[in-house]
Amino acid sequence: MIQTPRPANSPTDDPTGTPPFLTALFTPRTWSELLYALLGLPIGVAGFVFTVVTLSVSGGLMVTFVGLPLLALTGLGSRWFGFGIRELANVLIRACVPAPAAFQSRAGRLGWIGSSLKDGAAWRARLYLLLKLPMGIAEFVTAVVFYAYGLGALTYAIWRPFLPCNVEDARVCHRGAQLGSHHTLDSVPGIALTTVIGLVVVLLAPWVVRAVVSVDRLLIRALLGPTGSSLRVVERARGMHPSVFYAGLDSAACIEATAVASSRCN
Repeated sequence: MIQTPRPANSPTDDPTGTPPFLTALFTPRTWSELLYALLGLPIGVAGFVFTVVTLSVSGGLMVTFVGLPLLALTGLGSRWFGFGIRELANVLIRACVPAPAAFQSRAGRLGWIGSSLKDGAAWRARLYLLLKLPMGIAEFVTAVVFYAYGLGALTYAIWRPFLPCNVEDARVCHRGAQLGSHHTLDSVPGIALTTVIGLVVVLLAPWVVRAVVSVDRLLIRALLGPTGSSLRVVERARGMHPSVFYAGLDSAACIEATAVASSRCN
């Protein structure tokens, strides 16, 4: 099997020999994946609303002469929506997905409408936009929970003294997070344990976010990229064996390969 070598700045390769688990938080890849995860929710909401509204309105107007042209036009809109998401994923999470085959229209207005209605890339883009909402929620919630709670626990010893007393009329003021109704994390062992847990959660956060984002990457490849037939055309044009087309997922040349493939597909 042909394998593409990893670049020197890969988050899994450290010249000092430090375990990747400890260094992933400080790599550009981690922060770009975090940005992508945070953008997942607004993009998911926008894509879902666009798809549901356009399909509903087009379906409701199907009895008129406006329904089919509107459905065809919004299909191209879904293509453009998917184009933006695919390019964002190529830049931020190294999805390295080339563009699908360009839209081919038949002659005449009816030919254009018919070609658009039968455009598989547009329907796959619509499906992705529907799936992006639950996917975006999962990405956003995962990122916020792990980073916010992890950083909060890691810095617990710093901001805990500024909390008010849990019970104002008590003889002893207990400042801190409460576990249940009778235990407060204000002892030295409790604070130390909270800090350690926060450190572990923060170090885990990049890997958990990366795992969730990787599912989105698979969806993008399946629904926003080229089909198997169009991909084989690109592979033959580039002289690349099918088994190594996506082999450069983590390589520095991946984005360049995506741009070349996209230009050839379009």
